[in-house]
Amino acid sequence: MNSQRACEHRAEALRLLGTITVGVAHDMRNVLNAISLQVQLLQRGPGGSDPRTAEPLERVTRQLRVGLALVERVSRFGQPQSSCRMLPLQLDEIAMEAIELARLHVPPERGPRSDVRGGLHAPPTIVGVHAELVSAVLNVVLNAIEATRDGAAVEVRTGAEGNQAWLAVVDHGTHESGLGLASVAACISRHGGEVRVETTPGRGTTVAIYLPISRPSALGTS
Repeated sequence: MNSQRACEHRAEALRLLGTITVGVAHDMRNVLNAISLQVQLLQRGPGGSDPRTAEPLERVTRQLRVGLALVERVSRFGQPQSSCRMLPLQLDEIAMEAIELARLHVPPERGPRSDVRGGLHAPPTIVGVHAELVSAVLNVVLNAIEATRDGAAVEVRTGAEGNQAWLAVVDHGTHESGLGLASVAACISRHGGEVRVETTPGRGTTVAIYLPISRPSALGTS
């Protein structure tokens, strides 16, 4: 009964988050569409055929397409899901979605090296709640970005070990164990996994998420 109540609370929290996220995504979509329209007008104007302006305008157009695609992804992420139902998931896809969302948070002043990179190796299928796992991984990645003060890249890696699939976030900073990591650990625990943190002074921190590889009998659980 307590488990069901906790599930309902999580579902309500995700619903509220979804409402906010969809609203923000809608506003951002309108802004990007307006910018896109202005760029199209410039491309059709006298300067559109000038090599000095045509190439920069095309770069802006490509970036706008990426931005609109990310807004659509954020909008889908924010939509209420069938709550606590466990579904088969690919950890690489969870990682890629978290990476794309995290890149939106890297301040331009951090420089070109301050990026989030992936070293993904297609571990076997896991089961879980998509929105919860993306949120957990994103939380860890954002903590890593915050902890990395020298502009170095944050790496997200995946793999498998025994009967577990793992995702590791590697940075060159030092983390404080706070509520953020505690909420991640709670989420992963609900999925039958664990979080391991390893910090080497002067070298960095690795936060690794281990989740059980799905078995045929697990795919139908809820």
